[in-house]
Amino acid sequence: MLSENEILKKLYEQPKIFYEHMAKKEYAQASYCAQTARAIAVFIELNEEQLIELFGTRQYDEPIEGLFREESVMKADEWCIFHNKTLRELTLAEKAERERVWRMDNGGKRVPDAIKRYR
Repeated sequence: MLSENEILKKLYEQPKIFYEHMAKKEYAQASYCAQTARAIAVFIELNEEQLIELFGTRQYDEPIEGLFREESVMKADEWCIFHNKTLRELTLAEKAERERVWRMDNGGKRVPDAIKRYR
């Protein structure tokens, strides 16, 4: 299990991963990365200063831009909406890829029927 510092380190690595996806025009993965980072930050009850550092805020006279720039996150989210990409679809695609790799690692053995129905 990760310690608090390890979780924070991984959380602060997410903007870099987000912008790597954006540079490759992998907008759905970028959106998923930003959404996941925000969910984790809220779940672990990150303090307000760290939330502002990561995601920015509009609560002051001049908006504060975070490591996840609002404009970029909105672009990724809008792309997903326009192309009808959902979080469920992304996670199922990732799951299918993991299963494909698992089958290759296991000498191409048959995948149990319980796994197949989630494709």
